[in-house]
Formats: sequence, structure tokens, C-alpha cells
Amino acid sequence: MARSIHTTRRSLAELKKRKFASDDDRRVAISKAEFKLQRKRRIKRHVSAERHAVEIQGEPVPGSAIPIVVADQERNVFHAASSDDIRMILGMLPAAAVEGIGEIRLSLGRDYMLELIEEYPGKPDPFTGRAGFSSFPGVYSGTVLGTYFPSKGLVCVYGYVVDWDHLAIPRAILETYLRLLTLKTLMHEIAHFHDRTARVGRGRWLADRRENLEWYAEKQEQEWTEHIVVPFLERTYAKEARAFRSWVKQRGGIDLPLTFFAGDSRRTERNGLTRLVFSTSGAFESWLKELPSCGSRHEAYLALAWELHIADQYEDCLKVLNRILNDDGDHIKARECRADTLVHLERLDEALADADDVIRRAPDENGAWESRCDVLEERKDWAGIMETCRRWMLVPHVSPGKRRECHRYRAVALCATGDVAATETSLAAYWATFRFKNPERAKQRMLFVRRAVYRRAGRPLADDPMRKWSVSANT
Repeated sequence: MARSIHTTRRSLAELKKRKFASDDDRRVAISKAEFKLQRKRRIKRHVSAERHAVEIQGEPVPGSAIPIVVADQERNVFHAASSDDIRMILGMLPAAAVEGIGEIRLSLGRDYMLELIEEYPGKPDPFTGRAGFSSFPGVYSGTVLGTYFPSKGLVCVYGYVVDWDHLAIPRAILETYLRLLTLKTLMHEIAHFHDRTARVGRGRWLADRRENLEWYAEKQEQEWTEHIVVPFLERTYAKEARAFRSWVKQRGGIDLPLTFFAGDSRRTERNGLTRLVFSTSGAFESWLKELPSCGSRHEAYLALAWELHIADQYEDCLKVLNRILNDDGDHIKARECRADTLVHLERLDEALADADDVIRRAPDENGAWESRCDVLEERKDWAGIMETCRRWMLVPHVSPGKRRECHRYRAVALCATGDVAATETSLAAYWATFRFKNPERAKQRMLFVRRAVYRRAGRPLADDPMRKWSVSANT
């Protein structure tokens, strides 16, 4: 496949001698050519390395015979999956996905995290000093969860550091959750091994693009977690899985399947872009951080409802909110959240009714005003938005942050009606509520907001008037 890349050292040298319309055009053209040439060289190295590799005699090591090593068995280091767990999982995977793995190692990965400190910075945990971050109270994960080392055929899954004396949740619940995450990480690293040995063997073009490797590993991780890991846990650790779900239901107000807690790690696109997605596992961990500060059962329910909302799990969010409102129909915060959720579910009449009810009883709840404007924007009721914003601005003690949202909704309505001058005035008022230290970053942010306003209004974006705005750095 390297022959399909036609860039050579000679063509690059000739390109550098050519004249271009601008220095920027020249720089872009040369950069593209250098990238293609470097990629061509990498592919050739893949092919050359394989042709000169010493062929291993005998059959590949089957999954049942792969060595599993457990290292770093300190008091606060927790390897959530046992060797027996891993051995059983290996037996459920396709033979081609595991045959040839040299070793699976459960370790802390302390030295490896140190090597990656510039690319993946983290803070040392208080017990082992490994670089990482606090996943939720009392639990520390590494900056990297696992690694596959092709030159050694080594799959590493890194353990968690746990403060057993200060856990925010019961130990059994924690162990069940971390076991799920550990096996999920194992699926990701085995997918990298399978990708390297079976799918992109013989130096094919896919092997030199990191985005393709991650895309495949994430895809297989999701598939194997859903169809192998979760059923394994529900069967082998049935009692623990039921207790885990029951604990969440009792404190969060909803019974969620184990697949919810696994989350969806598919973020890497084949074009190299990364999707910004808040996974359901992330929602669960965020809720665990909030849980100790929740003073009542309904506060804990509402905290989980908002996490479900942020993770785009609107139907589940609605179930939790309805449970709160069935107990307490006057719960303002739950009704405010429900109005926002119903907007996303396109149940606009119900959303507007909830928003108006909250505004009538607690006009200082800014979220209800936003939901009301969202409904009117969906209906293209621009006059309604203008009137809503007028009433909103009359509410005392509106925070600057919420006042800026009022300016943005008003700018959308004005833009949709064709009043460009008034639109820019509202955008300037929105802009005045910010304090940026970097003028260039401030301009970029405002341009993004301005484009969004014109897009939401359904009008073509006019010439950028930002050149007439004076942006001063705040020190």
C-alpha cells in the first residue's frame, strides 16, 4: 500500500522550489507533502520489519495457557479482576483475538505513568505516589488504564489505588463497579493486540494511523463488554451485581442495567476527530462525588437525574424526576429539571407548563426561564422570546451569568426578525458580562457564540463585525 503514496524526496524538494501565492499556501503544501512522505516511510518500516522478523516455531499460545501475572500487591492497590476472572473471559473471546498474547499483567504501572507525565499529566496519589487522578472519593486511577506493548506481546491492566478507610460507598459496591471497569479495560487492550496481529498485519495502511487503531479498539471494547463481560458478571457474580443495582436504585431512584455503568467509550472517529461525549459511567462517577453532600433522599435522586440529563439519558432522567414529584408535587428543583428534560424530548406543551409553574412560584429559578425560551425558540415565537426576556430581566438578583443567557436568547429572536443592529447590540451586552485575560481567545469565543446565534435564528451569517469591537485584556 506504500506505493499508493506518490510523494518522494525528489517531489518534496521540487515542491520547496515552487512559487506560491502566499507564504501560508507554501507552508500548508509543504506540510502536507512532508506528512505523506513520513507516513510512506512508516509503512515501509512496518513491511520491512515483518519480512525480516524471525518466525516463531510452534503453535501460538492459546488463551488458556497465557501467563497472568499479578504485581504490586500493596495494601492500597486493588486489582478488581482476579486471574480466574481473566482466564474465564479469555475463554469466551474468539480464539484469534487472544492466541499469541505473551503475558497479561495486572500492575500499578507507576514507572510507565512517569514516562507519560508530559503527555498525560496527573497528580500523585497519597499512598503509592503514582500519577493519576481521583475518580471519586477514596479511589485513584492512573492517567492510563491499560497498555498493549506490541514488541513484547504484553497486555497490561493497571490497578486502582483505594483509601479503604475513607470510602464514600460500601466496599462491596465499589469492588463490583471496579471489576466491571477493569475487565472493560482488558477488552480494549486485547482489541489492540487482535488489531495488530490479525486486522492490520503485513504493514497495511491502517497500521500507521493511530486514529484507526483507537477506533477499532473502542469498537471492539464496546462489543465485547456488552456481549461477554456484562453477561459474565451477571452470571458469575449474580449476587454482587444484584446488590450493586439495588444500592443505586435505593439511593438514586432508578434501577439501571449493568451496561449503563460500563458506559460507551467510542469517541475516536476514523478521520482522527474525537467526539466529546459524557458517558453514562462518567455520569455515575460524578453522582458518586455529589452523593456525600446530598442531605436528603430527594436531593440524591435529583443529583442523579441531572447526571442522566447531561449524559443524554432523558427518559431515565424523567423516571427519576417523576418519582420525586410523585412524592412531592411542589418540588421546584425537580420540576425545573423536568421542564428542561421535556424540551429535549420535544414534549413542548408539557415543558412550557412546568416552566411557567416554576416561574410563577419561584421567579428567581433561571433554569425555568431558559426552558421557556427554548420552547418558544423551537416554535419560532420570536415575539414570545422578546417578552419572556423582558420579564426575565425584571427579576431581582439575576446573576451576571444568567443575565448573559437572557441577552443570547434575545439576540436569537432579534436576528430571526431581521434586526441586525439590535442583534449586535444584544451580543455586545452578552459580551460585556465576560472577563477574559486573553483578547485573542475572547474574540474566538465571541465569534463562536455569534455564529451559533445566527445559525439558531436560521439566517446566513453576515460579515464579521468583530473588527470594530475593542477587546481589552483583564489583569
